[in-house]
Amino acid sequence: QAMSSKLAAWTGGRWMVSVAEAPAEPTITETKRAAERAAIEEASAHPLVAAALKAFPGARITSLRDMSEEAPAEPEEEDDYGDDWSPVDPFAG
Repeated sequence: QAMSSKLAAWTGGRWMVSVAEAPAEPTITETKRAAERAAIEEASAHPLVAAALKAFPGARITSLRDMSEEAPAEPEEEDDYGDDWSPVDPFAG
C-alpha cells in the first residue's frame, strides 16, 4: 500500500503493486547494459580492433556507433557561376 501511494503521488497515476513468487526479469537498464557489454566484447574480437587495443596498452572501447547504416551523402559544393557556366572562353582568341 505504501509503495502504491508513493507511486501515485510521484506520477499522478494509480498503481497496483503485488509480490511475485517467480524471479524478476532484468530491468530495462540491466538489459541495455548487458547488450552494450556484449557489443563491446564483439567489437573487441574484431582483428583490427584487437590489434589497436594491443598496440595501445590501457586503451579501451568507450562507445560504439552503428556503421551498418549508409552514411549520409555529402552536399554538393555550390559554385558562383550558375548552370550556364562553361570552361571555354568565347572571347579568347
